[in-house]
Amino acid sequence: MATVASPFVLGAAVVTATGAGILMLGLGISHWMNAKKFAHEEKVDRYQDAVEELQ
Repeated sequence: MATVASPFVLGAAVVTATGAGILMLGLGISHWMNAKKFAHEEKVDRYQDAVEELQ
């Protein structure tokens, strides 16, 4: 029984690990993109403030 179930259990573990890896990669990329977006918004705010001071 163990030898019959082993490939299925191993396959399920591989699918689960792959899914978890893809999820973690997606969360990491999302975090990185949000950090870039917030940094860009801060730069834009600084430049807008500088432009308003010059006007």
